Amino acid sequence: MKKIIIYGIVFLASINFALAQNPKEIPLDQAWKDKITELAPDKANFPSKKKKNILVFSLHTGFWHWVNPHTAAMIEILGEKSGAFDVTISTDIAMMEKAMLNEFDAVVFDNTNSKPKYRNLFVDVFSEDASLDSVAVWKKANELENNIIQYVKKGGGILLVHGGNTMLNNSMEFSKLTGGSFDYHTKQQAFQVRIEDPTHPLTKSLPADGYYHVDEPYFYKNAYDDLDFQPLTYFNNAEI
Repeated sequence: MKKIIIYGIVFLASINFALAQNPKEIPLDQAWKDKITELAPDKANFPSKKKKNILVFSLHTGFWHWVNPHTAAMIEILGEKSGAFDVTISTDIAMMEKAMLNEFDAVVFDNTNSKPKYRNLFVDVFSEDASLDSVAVWKKANELENNIIQYVKKGGGILLVHGGNTMLNNSMEFSKLTGGSFDYHTKQQAFQVRIEDPTHPLTKSLPADGYYHVDEPYFYKNAYDDLDFQPLTYFNNAEI
């Protein structure tokens, strides 16, 4: 079955504001929040009888992206204005325990970057616990990874924003779940995002002929090579 891989670039561009358009840090102030509120939809495109619970998980051990709190604030504003979902924002690794995950309809992995050594967010965290040897560290890390895999298999949703896909980058099972693993990215630059499927709900609000974006174009490996996904947007490598 084909997967729909939702990249953070599409998610952010869907309400047409620029976090990555300017490399300079943008203050997370009331003026910024007011702008996002103005752009946010008044109601959900897919209304539900039951209000959803969304977890924005922003724990990181690797590279820190200054847009992390902006992303969390944006999602919170979307939930408040549309009335479609409540948002919990956390950096607590305990949120990846099975009982905690089951409290949410979807999880947003908000730039959950891991360190380059293992490319495993959970191993990074548990390695800091002096009471755990390496065997216990990996056992606990694998347990939390499996919690995520089972959560999705049982109907839970996930959205990876930018560096979120590096959190378990060397896991083939996680790679199959998300459609690919991070390989490398080029320098930050302007490039044209082209629309592959303009009829999809996530892209139909975007310009049919695409748009220009400033970001670090990501390239992928592992499960990505199977091409088992439905692309919504793309860019031409020859132009990078």
